[in-house]
Amino acid sequence: MKVVAVSWVDAMRDESHSVPLECINAMVPIKRSSVGYLMVEDETKVIIVSGTLDNLHRGETAYDSPMVIPRGMVMDMRELE
Repeated sequence: MKVVAVSWVDAMRDESHSVPLECINAMVPIKRSSVGYLMVEDETKVIIVSGTLDNLHRGETAYDSPMVIPRGMVMDMRELE
């Protein structure tokens, strides 16, 4: 499996109940960086996981913390060595 670094933008939400208009106007999407094993890459999404483990009871591999990133939010993705 490839290990990749994904740079992407995410929505931003302010949990406050009383936000001045100038603060609302200053809001921008959040730039994020995530690293993981690349599981799926297609025209709509990128899916990475943080790790794998062998499920000895079932005789199969399980995956930790899967994350799906919408393709339109991906700014850059590069393979790590």
